[in-house]
Amino acid sequence: MLALLIVASPAVSPSVPAVSTLLPPRPQVHQYHRLVYNRVPKCGSSTLIALVKLLAARNNFTLVNDAHFWPSAKRLKDTISALPQRTFYINHAGFWPEAPANVGWINMVREPLDWLNTRFYYEVDESRGEDAQETLRKRFADPLCGCAKLEYDECVRTQHRNGCPLSTGAEDLTRFTCGPHERSCGVNHEDNEEERAYHMQVAQSRVEERFIFVGLTEEYVRSIRMLEVLLPDWFEGASELLLGIKLKRETSEENSLTGTTMTGCLSKESKRFLTEDPINRGLLDFYANVQERFWRQYASLEDEINNASRSNAGLANAMMRLKTYDSPSLGV
Repeated sequence: MLALLIVASPAVSPSVPAVSTLLPPRPQVHQYHRLVYNRVPKCGSSTLIALVKLLAARNNFTLVNDAHFWPSAKRLKDTISALPQRTFYINHAGFWPEAPANVGWINMVREPLDWLNTRFYYEVDESRGEDAQETLRKRFADPLCGCAKLEYDECVRTQHRNGCPLSTGAEDLTRFTCGPHERSCGVNHEDNEEERAYHMQVAQSRVEERFIFVGLTEEYVRSIRMLEVLLPDWFEGASELLLGIKLKRETSEENSLTGTTMTGCLSKESKRFLTEDPINRGLLDFYANVQERFWRQYASLEDEINNASRSNAGLANAMMRLKTYDSPSLGV
């Protein structure tokens, strides 16, 4: 990724780039030699990884699930460039703006306030071992904003009362559209209002123009079915295979480290506090645009999806049985 846009934003941002509302051309079979899922944390990626492992054997491709998270621009470029054809690459990673046209990109996103809630609990989940202990130590060390041993709803109200930031970690929801260390894209906590609008539009333009598909965790089954239609050489049989995957809840409801139980929903007051934060407002707009694109894409595929279900009894049965699969707990 030697030619990534790793430049500082101008003091005054240029006019906000226009975002196309046209869907990208429908992929041709075998158009993409390599497929990249630069996964957003806490958006159902564990389930998708389990599914892709099964699909690799079924559809004869290689899976590379990279554990070297958030690679540098150069490492990401070199890694993807070295992949053989028919390789599905998965990692928590940024984007490579100058990737060849035969490299396809997909992702999944989640409603931002729900994502912030989930992230708050996951960071101190006992399954994370020493990382959770270290996060908890940092929370205890910050009595005003740390929220050690609080439920998230109470944390939001406490942070608001103490004048604390309410969008910590929000950058992870847009990093998948931006090159590593690309300053002029996505969430940057140092941005002024004008810069923020421009950088979020850059992220949105990347979704529209460079990603084959960005699904929704809240519409997980529908997202998988759309991938089957869009990329059959990679995802054929995905809905039926999904039936056999047992959902794994990554974050425990009860946490002996913090004494929290993930009880209750976010109150209207906490939601109001969160949405008053300008960074969170930008994320909600970003998500709304991704969501709108998702439904545009679904409308373009709906006839094909329905016709396939009518002509394939096994697929129709799978779709019927998967109706209860979409769940707020997916990827938690």
